[in-house]
Amino acid sequence: MLPVVAGAGAPDGTARLFEMLARHPAIMHRLTKAERVGGRRWSLHLSGGSVALLPADEAAAAVARLGTILKESDHLPPEARIIDLRLETTVIERRRDARILPATGTIPTPAAAATPPAPDRKE
Repeated sequence: MLPVVAGAGAPDGTARLFEMLARHPAIMHRLTKAERVGGRRWSLHLSGGSVALLPADEAAAAVARLGTILKESDHLPPEARIIDLRLETTVIERRRDARILPATGTIPTPAAAATPPAPDRKE
């Protein structure tokens, strides 16, 4: 099945993207959608609901890192993940349903996200 290609500027960048992806069958096998974001970078939607975020620059290196991740793991975890490859030296993985709290910058567990904060105590 052919992947869907979408997003502003997608037609202009599709050939280059698929040249990069052709070298990584582990990615091509799982790719369901390639989404151009802001006319600058790609998000790759993979089977199982995971999404890989590629950087605007050095996308070929990020694709190679993703190919290695998928090849070494042989499969993605059962829950959908965000695989953020936008930083050159770091890969960040998180569950798609995780939220980042703006005040603390922490990623809460589902139970913690549902628990209301404790009232402030005055001493």
